[in-house]
Amino acid sequence: MSRVPHVFVAGPWDTRQLELTAEKQRHLERVLRLSTGAELTYTDGAGHSGTGVLDGGRLIRGQETSRRRTSNLTLAVAPPRSTDRTRFVVEKLSELGIAKLLWIDTDRSTGSPPRSEKALSWSIAALEQSLGVWLPEIGVARLDELERAWLADEGGDPWPRGGFDSRDIVAIGPEGGWTDREKASHNLVSLGEPVFRIETAAVVAAVLDHHL
Repeated sequence: MSRVPHVFVAGPWDTRQLELTAEKQRHLERVLRLSTGAELTYTDGAGHSGTGVLDGGRLIRGQETSRRRTSNLTLAVAPPRSTDRTRFVVEKLSELGIAKLLWIDTDRSTGSPPRSEKALSWSIAALEQSLGVWLPEIGVARLDELERAWLADEGGDPWPRGGFDSRDIVAIGPEGGWTDREKASHNLVSLGEPVFRIETAAVVAAVLDHHL
């Protein structure tokens, strides 16, 4: 039995029928071969979801529920140089349900953050594929501007049992690593061994947040 498609529909939901974007409608009809009357699940990416029925370019709302976030983790990540690797970071962190992703500028940064609309499209696609209901907030910052940042480093403290406070930020450094100045200015936390690539370290941090 095939899985019921899961789609993102931006809120607020204040009408009985929700309008689908033209792109979303084309995907449902031409790629997934769905027609009027097909059942869908839907979410606004802010914890709300429901089961509805497709009606042309609209979605007729059905039973709906709300779900709390399972993670309050904010990850600050130095962007990899490769677009494919940057996309991997966005997709996997969206699937794992972190609260916030910040692209950070560091002393040794070599990559650039993706355009906000591109990152959002990657995040939505991952949310739909994983049947998620929470999109992460995505932004940019300089490492020096972050308070309560913990730098992922092999010489750092063990990941705390029970996770970090919601005000804390776990930072994943660039391919060249942190400078001595940066390490002297922030707390350090270990992700374990070995030394990971940027995208792997980001996923490991998100998984540790779920399971410790």
